Amino acid sequence: MVIGGSGRVVVVRLSEGADVEAQIKEAMKSSSVDAALIIGIGSFSYSKIGWFDTGSGSYKETEIDQLAEVAPMVGNYVLSNGKPFLHIHVNLGTRDRSWSGHLLAARVGINLEVFATEISGVPLARSKDKKFGLEMLDA
Repeated sequence: MVIGGSGRVVVVRLSEGADVEAQIKEAMKSSSVDAALIIGIGSFSYSKIGWFDTGSGSYKETEIDQLAEVAPMVGNYVLSNGKPFLHIHVNLGTRDRSWSGHLLAARVGINLEVFATEISGVPLARSKDKKFGLEMLDA
């Protein structure tokens, strides 16, 4: 176990139509953040989520091509080997249905409020796990 602290909180409001992954990565880069805890609320107009099937070694995907509330979005951002890596899980809901899973892609609906709490004092990176083939956090 490695124990570190938290630093600044970067607050970003993403507007309708924005690519969620690209905009969060850009916000972290422009704020010089190497690692952060990410939380967010708002809505997506389109999203693709997945759950990892250990039998096939791949994500089983679900596309949600309608306005859905993000309640909430949580994950982390790590600059690993110089490359930004975003690992986000979401709970999504509409009037009569809900979904949850690993966020694979999303566009902002009405808006998305993202709060990134910087993690400092912990050398975080990701490497490929031999058993599952996933990029796992080295901590």
